[in-house]
Amino acid sequence: MMPTGPRSTVLVIDDDPEERAAMRGLLTDAGYDVVEASDGKNAMHYLTANLPEPALIVADLVMPDMSGWELITILQAYVRLAGIPVLVVSGADLDLFPIREEAVLEYFSKPLDAEKFLAAVKRHALTPAQRDARQHAALLHRDRLRF
Repeated sequence: MMPTGPRSTVLVIDDDPEERAAMRGLLTDAGYDVVEASDGKNAMHYLTANLPEPALIVADLVMPDMSGWELITILQAYVRLAGIPVLVVSGADLDLFPIREEAVLEYFSKPLDAEKFLAAVKRHALTPAQRDARQHAALLHRDRLRF
């Protein structure tokens, strides 16, 4: 089912063109716009040059030039980018990477379980209107807790 209104954009970062193509196919078939980067350095060029930012980042961990781990660490230092949800799709053992739990929402091993992956994307890749509504609801909830 195609989403109505503005579509969410997902940034897919993987050094393997076949893996990127497979994820792009899954995501576009599910109604998402997809931007691709071959490593963390190219992803940072895109992220720092483009507004609005993607609704979700899907990153491999092991890549040349700038790994997914390095990218995630750098993202946390940018106020504008730190709030973009990140899913990791990697063949690497996550225990080898000291990623803070709040930096990565979910981890998927390769080969990818398409159904579980798309369910996670649906949970986290919000359109601008959905993101605004979620932020508004969170602020209302926070304000209620104060009084």
